[in-house]
Amino acid sequence: MKKDIKEAAGATAAYTKEQLDQARTEATNRLAAMDKDIDALQAKAAGLSDQAKAQAQKTLDDLKARRGEAAAKLDALKAAGQDAGKGLKDGYDAAMDSLAKAYEAAKKSLEQ
Repeated sequence: MKKDIKEAAGATAAYTKEQLDQARTEATNRLAAMDKDIDALQAKAAGLSDQAKAQAQKTLDDLKARRGEAAAKLDALKAAGQDAGKGLKDGYDAAMDSLAKAYEAAKKSLEQ
């Protein structure tokens, strides 16, 4: 009976580790994709008039600050043990959602 419980606990821990590894990989890929999107907006802003470029730069600075917050959450997720992983992933997801919304707003403002 004890052996079965230990095996089940080990299987659960391994599954949790597997989930955490997958979350880390997906989070890394998601942030890398956002970096490409931000770079594309930066390139687009470079072609604007001086006044529009100044406004776009403020928007991009905010976007980059949010990106920094998401990167910090990703670093914490990468360093986390299995016990803290779920909570940190939720924090990272919230930071990425905020970044995605800011990106969409920046993209829309640059299209005007």
